[in-house]
Amino acid sequence: MATYRVKTITGQVLTIEADGVEFTAGHVVFWNGSRAELVRALRTPFVTEVTEDQEP
Repeated sequence: MATYRVKTITGQVLTIEADGVEFTAGHVVFWNGSRAELVRALRTPFVTEVTEDQEP
């Protein structure tokens, strides 16, 4: 599982824990377990940056 930080156009910073992320037409999708479980989906126009936290 990874931790992703998402910045939105309104300046919010979201922390999302998921197994993976996929950039699809119109959405950024975070999922667990071979895409079997949707964690969160955000509409692309509202997302300005997605980064994966790197553990030291």
